[in-house]
Amino acid sequence: MAATFKQNFVWTTCLSAVSFLTGFATLAVISYQFGTSAELDAYWVAFTIVNVLAFPLAPLREALVPEFAAMRREDATLAERYFSRVMTLILMVALTGIALAYLLSEHLIAAAVSSNQPTTAILAGSHLYWLAPSLILIAVSETQSTILVAYNRTVEQSIFRMFGALTTLGVLFILVDTLHDKVIASSLMAGQFVTVACQYLTLRRVGLKYRPSWPDKLGNRFLAVSGALIFTYAASQIYAITEKHVLTTFNQGVISSFQYASAITNVIITIVGVNLSNLMWPRFLAYASSSNRVKMFNEITVVVRIIILFIGGLCTTVWINANFLINIIFARGAFDAAAEAMTTESLRLAIFAAIPISAGLVMGRALISIGEARSVMYTGLGMVLVGCLTLLFGGGTGITQLALLHWLMANLCGTLIQAVLLLRVCSGSKELFVKSVWWIVRFTLALLFAATASQFCLRTYVSGVDIDLLEIVLSSICFGFFYLPLIWIMGLLRGLPVNVKLR
Repeated sequence: MAATFKQNFVWTTCLSAVSFLTGFATLAVISYQFGTSAELDAYWVAFTIVNVLAFPLAPLREALVPEFAAMRREDATLAERYFSRVMTLILMVALTGIALAYLLSEHLIAAAVSSNQPTTAILAGSHLYWLAPSLILIAVSETQSTILVAYNRTVEQSIFRMFGALTTLGVLFILVDTLHDKVIASSLMAGQFVTVACQYLTLRRVGLKYRPSWPDKLGNRFLAVSGALIFTYAASQIYAITEKHVLTTFNQGVISSFQYASAITNVIITIVGVNLSNLMWPRFLAYASSSNRVKMFNEITVVVRIIILFIGGLCTTVWINANFLINIIFARGAFDAAAEAMTTESLRLAIFAAIPISAGLVMGRALISIGEARSVMYTGLGMVLVGCLTLLFGGGTGITQLALLHWLMANLCGTLIQAVLLLRVCSGSKELFVKSVWWIVRFTLALLFAATASQFCLRTYVSGVDIDLLEIVLSSICFGFFYLPLIWIMGLLRGLPVNVKLR
């Protein structure tokens, strides 16, 4: 049984890595053609607006899984009918979003783009008309992906993500000269379509079919969970719009540079955080059904500590070598020296957000599994408040670096709130919370000392050498040489994974 979990994690990690290598190739094509231009800024604005219009979809599918999983254990036919009713509701919401995208495009763009960049606003309107139909594909693909979790089909999820990424890259590469800046939206929708088709065939194979049904009798728990989550997701969309509006008060290209940095950060989040949270979710659902919160909490503690140790080391390595990574991935074509410098800075300000986001994904799945939607709502509101305040303060003072820290600050706040709430609902002690804080302090000190010591050694013994492949290898090895012994000496590995075995 233990081997099954480990094998699933290895497979999903490898497949996700392939997907993101493909994604990097896609970003390389985009950066070559558009760099950090107004056209690319406009695309990301339009993409954000589409996500804003899609925000009710996420709470509905998150609330669907616990109900569907519980019904499937009792009656597969009843679960299928329930799935069909919720899917119909999701499709209705998506169609409403498309209508709003066309009817309110000017107002939505005015909210997302500062008056400092009128060209970006005009271009964003054009992109929005192309992207709006993707709401249907987003609705279906994300819902089907979530349902696959209930069937414990996490490996298939990663395979389909890989197929979608390959399709996106192929369409982008073939049609870039024909569709110009509209090729980004077209390639994205092509990848989504392939993903939807693969998911649909898999669900048919396991016996689940969608039959259009009026979305009634969804149950009080579904309405309570989705209602609380919709409130949270609505607040997060205010945050997303605020982000784009504030970043467009600075120079053109800031949005694009931050998106490139986010893409690199999301590689770490998806390969580790998303895969682990998806693999753990069926386990959390089982613990919730048996009311075994203590064992669930013990597993969460182990998994979160492993995530922090592993991703923390990885993020620090990326931070140290940020300039080289941006140079090797993007520095060609329209991606000039100014774009390279801007994106390097964005990456260094964004990369450490991978730690709280990945840990928060696992804790969030646990809270949803035990029906603590209100806790998730509090987490979301805290993140929105801190993120928006950081953005507004950065925009008001004209400090770009401060504004770009919003992602890290918001997620640090959210993860702290989740940890406190999870400790409360699982009957954890205050002593455990204090020990956890002390563990985080030691972890932070280990990172700082290892990074400082490794850079001192490199400057002393490899001084005068330009950044190249040899230096990135040496810096990574040197950091690991200090980091690994430090986390052992400071006792950060104590209790891993002896107390809890993942099966």
